[in-house]
Amino acid sequence: MHAAFEAARRSDDDTAMSTLFVAHIDPRLRVILDAAQGPLHRCTPERHVPQPGTPAISGQDGSAAQVLT
Repeated sequence: MHAAFEAARRSDDDTAMSTLFVAHIDPRLRVILDAAQGPLHRCTPERHVPQPGTPAISGQDGSAAQVLT
């Protein structure tokens, strides 16, 4: 997501930043901040409840994992 932000920031396209929010940031925040099913749904301001990591698959050559979305 950082790479997408940097690309939008450097773009000459006047709609690039808007597209970034509509296509990338809003959908991800909707999932992350979902009060019923999001990864933080059991946390409170006073207490953090650890959750299992994001599912990932290894690269075909055994390199760094690729996050599944």
